[in-house]
Amino acid sequence: MKIGFSFGQCIRDIVQGKVKIEDVIVIVASTRIETREQVDVIVQDYMYRADYLLGLDEKECLAVASHLWDTGKIHQPRMNGTHRSRVPADCVWADVLPSPATSNASLQEAWDHYRLLVDLTVGTPEKAVEAWHIAK
Repeated sequence: MKIGFSFGQCIRDIVQGKVKIEDVIVIVASTRIETREQVDVIVQDYMYRADYLLGLDEKECLAVASHLWDTGKIHQPRMNGTHRSRVPADCVWADVLPSPATSNASLQEAWDHYRLLVDLTVGTPEKAVEAWHIAK
């Protein structure tokens, strides 16, 4: 499960298959998009930027952006008159829970054990969260 920190770079990573769209909890963007129509305009602008979407399939980028917008996964602090907290320039994603695919062998092993225990005790991570809320 991930939190993103750049609307354009997060779209890029999803389209490139680096991040699964279903793993995205929210993207805290520095954008100020007020309407659904503006999403398309922003994505079309990003299509010409090497640091965002240059060289990617425009329809796929638009589809990802639309899905993120339509599912309420774009949080824009600027819409409330504040700016998002500073994050390092190279920080596009933060893991809330370890992602199942990681290059760190120790983290991958711990994640696999966690998933096994969840499956054995409550079935799925969603059920684990539900069980945790009930236990509280």
